Amino acid sequence: MSSLSNDTQEILKEIFDLYKSTDGKLSVDRVGDAVRAAGLVPTNEEVSNIIKGASARYIAFEDLCTIYEHLSKNYTQRYKDLSEGLKVLDRDENGKIAIADLKYVLTTLGEKMSPEMVDEILDGLQDGSSYIDILALCKKISMSSTSEFNDQFIL
Repeated sequence: MSSLSNDTQEILKEIFDLYKSTDGKLSVDRVGDAVRAAGLVPTNEEVSNIIKGASARYIAFEDLCTIYEHLSKNYTQRYKDLSEGLKVLDRDENGKIAIADLKYVLTTLGEKMSPEMVDEILDGLQDGSSYIDILALCKKISMSSTSEFNDQFIL
Protein backbone atom coordinates (compact mmCIF):
# COMPACT_ATOMS: atom_id res chain seq x y z
CA MET A 1 0.00 0.00 0.00
CA SER A 2 1.36 3.45 0.83
CA SER A 3 4.11 4.63 3.13
CA LEU A 4 1.64 6.46 5.39
CA SER A 5 1.69 5.57 9.06
CA ASN A 6 -0.95 3.23 10.43
CA ASP A 7 -2.50 6.13 12.39
CA THR A 8 -2.84 8.24 9.26
CA GLN A 9 -4.29 5.32 7.31
CA GLU A 10 -6.83 4.72 10.07
CA ILE A 11 -7.87 8.37 10.01
CA LEU A 12 -8.14 8.29 6.21
CA LYS A 13 -10.20 5.09 6.41
CA GLU A 14 -12.66 6.72 8.81
CA ILE A 15 -12.96 9.71 6.49
CA PHE A 16 -13.27 7.49 3.43
CA ASP A 17 -16.06 5.52 5.12
CA LEU A 18 -17.84 8.75 5.99
CA TYR A 19 -17.73 10.12 2.42
CA LYS A 20 -18.02 6.92 0.35
CA SER A 21 -21.07 6.11 -1.70
CA THR A 22 -23.23 3.01 -1.24
CA ASP A 23 -20.98 1.04 -3.63
CA GLY A 24 -18.00 1.54 -1.30
CA LYS A 25 -16.12 4.05 -3.47
CA LEU A 26 -15.41 7.76 -3.09
CA SER A 27 -16.65 10.19 -5.73
CA VAL A 28 -13.82 12.28 -7.17
CA ASP A 29 -15.99 15.29 -6.39
CA ARG A 30 -15.49 14.52 -2.67
CA VAL A 31 -11.69 14.12 -2.79
CA GLY A 32 -11.13 17.74 -1.71
CA ASP A 33 -13.54 17.34 1.20
CA ALA A 34 -11.85 14.12 2.27
CA VAL A 35 -8.27 15.41 2.29
CA ARG A 36 -9.40 18.61 4.01
CA ALA A 37 -11.15 16.52 6.68
CA ALA A 38 -7.80 14.76 7.14
CA GLY A 39 -6.15 18.10 7.88
CA LEU A 40 -4.60 19.15 4.58
CA VAL A 41 -5.65 22.39 2.98
CA PRO A 42 -5.13 21.98 -0.76
CA THR A 43 -6.05 24.82 -3.04
CA ASN A 44 -9.03 24.42 -5.34
CA GLU A 45 -6.53 24.27 -8.21
CA GLU A 46 -4.68 21.35 -6.61
CA VAL A 47 -7.95 19.48 -6.13
CA SER A 48 -9.01 20.25 -9.72
CA ASN A 49 -5.71 18.92 -11.04
CA ILE A 50 -6.19 15.71 -9.07
CA ILE A 51 -9.75 15.28 -10.31
CA LYS A 52 -8.70 15.98 -13.93
CA GLY A 53 -6.16 13.19 -13.67
CA ALA A 54 -8.72 10.65 -12.47
CA SER A 55 -9.78 8.15 -15.10
CA ALA A 56 -12.96 7.18 -13.25
CA ARG A 57 -15.63 9.11 -11.37
CA TYR A 58 -15.04 7.05 -8.20
CA ILE A 59 -11.86 6.01 -6.39
CA ALA A 60 -10.95 3.28 -3.92
CA PHE A 61 -9.46 3.80 -0.45
CA GLU A 62 -5.95 3.05 -1.74
CA ASP A 63 -6.31 5.88 -4.27
CA LEU A 64 -7.26 8.30 -1.50
CA CYS A 65 -4.12 7.28 0.40
CA THR A 66 -2.01 7.92 -2.69
CA ILE A 67 -3.59 11.34 -3.22
CA TYR A 68 -3.11 12.24 0.46
CA GLU A 69 0.51 11.13 0.33
CA HIS A 70 1.15 13.24 -2.78
CA LEU A 71 -0.45 16.33 -1.24
CA SER A 72 1.46 15.77 2.02
CA LYS A 73 4.74 15.97 0.12
CA ASN A 74 3.64 19.32 -1.28
CA TYR A 75 2.96 20.52 2.25
CA THR A 76 6.35 19.32 3.43
CA GLN A 77 7.96 21.57 0.81
CA ARG A 78 5.68 24.46 1.78
CA TYR A 79 6.67 23.89 5.40
CA LYS A 80 10.34 24.14 4.48
CA ASP A 81 9.75 27.27 2.41
CA LEU A 82 7.71 28.92 5.15
CA SER A 83 10.27 28.17 7.84
CA GLU A 84 13.07 29.58 5.66
CA GLY A 85 11.06 32.75 5.01
CA LEU A 86 10.30 33.27 8.68
CA LYS A 87 13.96 32.98 9.63
CA VAL A 88 14.34 36.51 8.23
CA LEU A 89 12.37 37.74 11.25
CA ASP A 90 14.44 35.67 13.70
CA ARG A 91 16.79 38.44 14.84
CA ASP A 92 18.43 36.41 17.61
CA GLU A 93 18.67 33.23 15.51
CA ASN A 94 17.03 31.23 18.29
CA GLY A 95 14.01 29.89 16.40
CA LYS A 96 11.66 32.58 17.72
CA ILE A 97 10.23 35.72 16.17
CA ALA A 98 8.67 38.76 17.76
CA ILE A 99 4.88 38.63 17.64
CA ALA A 100 4.77 42.35 16.85
CA ASP A 101 7.04 41.84 13.81
CA LEU A 102 4.93 38.97 12.55
CA LYS A 103 1.70 40.91 13.01
CA TYR A 104 3.19 43.88 11.18
CA VAL A 105 4.30 41.76 8.22
CA LEU A 106 1.02 39.88 7.93
CA THR A 107 -1.18 42.98 8.15
CA THR A 108 0.81 45.37 5.96
CA LEU A 109 2.75 43.46 3.29
CA GLY A 110 1.67 41.35 0.32
CA GLU A 111 -1.82 39.95 0.62
CA LYS A 112 -2.76 41.79 3.77
CA MET A 113 -4.52 39.90 6.51
CA SER A 114 -6.94 41.42 8.96
CA PRO A 115 -5.78 41.68 12.59
CA GLU A 116 -8.55 39.19 13.47
CA MET A 117 -7.15 36.63 11.00
CA VAL A 118 -3.66 37.06 12.44
CA ASP A 119 -4.99 36.62 15.97
CA GLU A 120 -6.72 33.41 14.86
CA ILE A 121 -3.45 32.05 13.48
CA LEU A 122 -1.58 32.95 16.66
CA ASP A 123 -4.28 31.54 18.94
CA GLY A 124 -2.78 28.81 21.09
CA LEU A 125 0.79 29.61 20.06
CA GLN A 126 1.47 32.49 22.43
CA ASP A 127 3.08 31.55 25.72
CA GLY A 128 2.95 34.89 27.45
CA SER A 129 6.22 36.17 26.05
CA SER A 130 6.41 38.61 23.16
CA TYR A 131 7.91 35.90 20.92
CA ILE A 132 6.50 32.93 19.07
CA ASP A 133 8.24 29.70 18.12
CA ILE A 134 8.79 29.43 14.35
CA LEU A 135 8.42 25.63 14.41
CA ALA A 136 5.03 25.78 16.13
CA LEU A 137 3.81 28.49 13.77
CA CYS A 138 4.91 26.53 10.69
CA LYS A 139 3.24 23.39 11.96
CA LYS A 140 -0.01 25.22 12.57
CA ILE A 141 0.00 26.94 9.18
CA SER A 142 1.37 24.15 6.99
CA MET A 143 0.29 20.86 8.44
CA SER A 144 -2.30 19.13 10.53
CA SER A 145 -1.48 16.97 13.51
CA THR A 146 -2.22 13.88 11.41
CA SER A 147 0.42 14.62 8.79
CA GLU A 148 3.88 13.14 8.88
CA PHE A 149 6.91 15.35 8.79
CA ASN A 150 10.15 15.82 10.61
CA ASP A 151 10.87 18.61 13.10
CA GLN A 152 14.41 18.85 11.72
CA PHE A 153 13.26 20.97 8.78
CA ILE A 154 13.46 24.21 10.64
CA LEU A 155 16.58 24.70 12.68
